[in-house]
Amino acid sequence: MIIILISSLSWDKFRDYCGGIEPIELYLCEYERDIIIEIICQKDCPKNENLAFFKHFTTFIYDSFSIATKNINEIRHVVQIAYPIYIQPILNNQINKNEIQKLIYKIQPTIDTMIDQVFLREKTSKKLTNNIRANMNVELQLPMYSKFLLIASFLASHNPPQLDVNFFSKQASKKKRKCKSLAKRDIENNGQRARKFTLERLLAIFNSIGSVFEFDTSTELQIFLQISSLVKLNLLSKYTSKFETLEVIKYRCNMDYESIL
Repeated sequence: MIIILISSLSWDKFRDYCGGIEPIELYLCEYERDIIIEIICQKDCPKNENLAFFKHFTTFIYDSFSIATKNINEIRHVVQIAYPIYIQPILNNQINKNEIQKLIYKIQPTIDTMIDQVFLREKTSKKLTNNIRANMNVELQLPMYSKFLLIASFLASHNPPQLDVNFFSKQASKKKRKCKSLAKRDIENNGQRARKFTLERLLAIFNSIGSVFEFDTSTELQIFLQISSLVKLNLLSKYTSKFETLEVIKYRCNMDYESIL
């Protein structure tokens, strides 16, 4: 009888030091990039799907996640979850199948979130489900505070901090038309990847918007509760980092330009 043990752990993790026979160890190299993509395409490409189209998506996923992991099982898991979201705009007749860059831009916020949680399969799947529901029903379900917080977070993610004074200060009203055109141009040209921002900056932009639309922005507890809800819905991503002895919390907007409009 021959026993074959396949494991990613070394034999030292299994050795009991009781005088057993040492096994013959064979070391297998990790799959290379092209081989991983080919295996995923062969195993997971839908029957009625164009192989070249699916391979392009798989390549995009691998290149996005290769820094975090090159484990083929994890990459396959991500592909299986993300692909239905990737093709949803095509099924809804929003984007043509040959507009690859638009499809990638549409799914990029979801991919950015998944990279941070690549090994948390259950949590990742749940967040992706919330993301789909949020994108479909955000206009109906979100209260007014949440909608304006999303707008403020989008502006914070897609505009450089040094332009906040020009866009959102009281003196900016004199240059309202010029700033409006500049903001739109900055979002369209530089908004391919959302930036992280601090809570203080989000609140400052939110208060500026509140002064224009004349709604109460003084209820901080309500605002913080809405921010927490947006994070749970995966409309905002929350990041925590340590700066010396202080803990710094930052956020990033996961909504795209079309959804905000």
